[in-house]
Amino acid sequence: MALPYVYALLSNMLFGFVSQVYTYYGRKFSSLWVNAFKAFIAGLFFILAVLVSGGFNPIHPLALAAFLASGALGLGIADIFIVKAFAGMGPGRTLMLYSFQPLFVGILSFFLFGQVLDSHKLVSIIFFVMCVLIFSLESYNKDGHFNIKNTLFAFIGVAFDGSGVLLTRYGFNHAAHISTFEGNFYRALSAMLLFYVISRFKKFSFRENFNSLAPGRKAFVIFAVFMGTFMSLSLYLSAIRVGTLAVLTSISVTSVIFASVFECVWERKMPSKYLLAAFGFFFCGMYILLF
Repeated sequence: MALPYVYALLSNMLFGFVSQVYTYYGRKFSSLWVNAFKAFIAGLFFILAVLVSGGFNPIHPLALAAFLASGALGLGIADIFIVKAFAGMGPGRTLMLYSFQPLFVGILSFFLFGQVLDSHKLVSIIFFVMCVLIFSLESYNKDGHFNIKNTLFAFIGVAFDGSGVLLTRYGFNHAAHISTFEGNFYRALSAMLLFYVISRFKKFSFRENFNSLAPGRKAFVIFAVFMGTFMSLSLYLSAIRVGTLAVLTSISVTSVIFASVFECVWERKMPSKYLLAAFGFFFCGMYILLF
């Protein structure tokens, strides 16, 4: 049973690195463009993987509906807000707010799937709230105002992403025979359809922005999507199939560590005293949550 958690850890390491790329292009173009592009490219990789691995299997309508809803919520709406928060406050700070997701998912998975989450671990929420307060203080001292908007974006993303996790598990519970690639394809397809509908009302220059990149940049961003969405989701959904959701979402918070380290390297700067202080509260909260 340790293998699902290894998959989750590797998935978060990949996402922690690629979040820097998503942040860069979210600032350069827009959150909508980044998420539409990664849904489209990942969808192509997933359907190719399905066809190479034997093709599609019959799927129960309830499971299909769960995967489609999961894609729209988790790969669509959630990622729009998450990349917005990336661009506004950085990946490390955004992903630290994912500390709340294990509590959210753990409580709901207890009622939906009967998975047990010890009640005393709710104390960890106090330490996670301190992380939010530290980030707000940092923003106030730096910009003269609290970064409420981006904090709210992050929390909305966390809530929708957690809903996507629960729906994905529900889908696998009702279609255990389908592959991880199939589940991910249905999710990516749903996200693509969502962004297509959005593009009818709000233009984000999908093709034009990609064509404006140099050939090397085009190859780089496609590779980033391959690693950060295709590979990362393949590993994570493999974990979700059989792992305990509360533990898996707790492990997913390790993306904070990876993202923060990669962020400092990417931007060639030392971590701020606020980030270090938040890490202290974060690790205390994680210790209570996991042990």
